[in-house]
Amino acid sequence: MAREGARLLAITLASQCVFFLVVQRAPHSFAGALRRSPRLGRTACGVDAPPAEQIVGAWRYIGGAYAIKESDGQLVFHENNLQGELRPEAGWLVADLPPAGTIRLRMNGDDVLSNFKPTNSEWGEDVTALREWKSLSDKTVALDQKLDSLSFMGKSLNGAVVVTVDGRQRPSGLKISDEAANSQQLGSLIVEAHNKAVQKSMTSMTERLREVYAAHFSAKREVVFGNAEQPA
Repeated sequence: MAREGARLLAITLASQCVFFLVVQRAPHSFAGALRRSPRLGRTACGVDAPPAEQIVGAWRYIGGAYAIKESDGQLVFHENNLQGELRPEAGWLVADLPPAGTIRLRMNGDDVLSNFKPTNSEWGEDVTALREWKSLSDKTVALDQKLDSLSFMGKSLNGAVVVTVDGRQRPSGLKISDEAANSQQLGSLIVEAHNKAVQKSMTSMTERLREVYAAHFSAKREVVFGNAEQPA
């Protein structure tokens, strides 16, 4: 009976798959207000302002995010309680945001480059923003691939039973020694080893999620995952 119960439990373990991803959003701050420099931003003279279909959407930069919306044929910049109509000017789209100052934006490949000029001051440094949800989607794909490549072991009875799961807590291996196979407690030993493996996998997955959101809210294009190995 113990062996039959162990077989049924092993089949049940092999069918499990646990993975949760909760998309959250961080508080916004003002675009380009993080850094200032006395030098002038680039003017891109002679370059046309980007077409609406390229620049409309939500954009994430280090420390915040903004949105560019199209309304009645006009492009409007929105961030927090500031908004202003964007108008073409010397290759940029420029919006006055009273009383804070002026923002200008243009496409830089797939990203948006912006400069902010406080009232009665000079243009600040270039600030690069990534497309909000496309950037996060790319990072979750990288997370999926990372989790699939990970392996975590849980042991019981001094290693007589070993359960292996991947980064999504899906069972990928089961080893049972002759000693454990003849034990009346085989089912409990498998559950114990499985729980230990799952705990290690969950701890690693939580850390990988933290790395994904840290990269996203820092406007980094790629995630650099840390060491995910857990002691057996």
